[in-house]
Amino acid sequence: MIVAPASPLGGAHTRRSRLAAAAVVLLLASALALMSLLFAPNVPSASADDVSFGSTCSQHTSGYNAAPCFADDANMDFCTAVPWDSTYGNVFMARMAYLDSATDMYDTYTATCGAQTDIGGWLNSSKEIDLRGSTVLGAALCTKPLGGWGNGKCDQGSLVVHSALTGSGAQFAKTMCHEIGHFTGLWHYSSSNPGSCMVSGASSLTTYSTAERALINGRY
Repeated sequence: MIVAPASPLGGAHTRRSRLAAAAVVLLLASALALMSLLFAPNVPSASADDVSFGSTCSQHTSGYNAAPCFADDANMDFCTAVPWDSTYGNVFMARMAYLDSATDMYDTYTATCGAQTDIGGWLNSSKEIDLRGSTVLGAALCTKPLGGWGNGKCDQGSLVVHSALTGSGAQFAKTMCHEIGHFTGLWHYSSSNPGSCMVSGASSLTTYSTAERALINGRY
């Protein structure tokens, strides 16, 4: 039996067909990859700045909460334990109004602190803590946990701002925003977090991040 040699033309044609097929597969793969980028769900990546929110509201050895507690409900009543100069009082009112407008929580000012007032505002020192002589800018202290320590919610607390250190300007406003945030359950964000007063230390930021507002709204 005589077998004719393979045609050179036939081999070249086969190679061209294979190359063409490979090119089509590559184009299809590229198109699918592009489609996946365009229509993939927008899932944020995890980072060191992930928001921490709430805790068991356990008791600190000093007598108040060891970490931020959740508020008992969406209505955040507030007062000042003693009358404040309007320079400071107006900032307190403005930061509570921001919580009202930026989240599903709402604020209610009471001229006299009562048994159901959520936040009592203090300058420099409160019954629980004295910030004078320290470098601490502010403190959010749960003084009456709802249902006892460890149940996650705070019924009443003291918000203390070291006004002798912050002054009455941008740092005071940031510290007020920061400590009010703790009363909703927000923890600290690192200094790389954009647009949040929950960063620690000196800053002029007076807003919560989008992620923080979403957590507050999801809770209350």
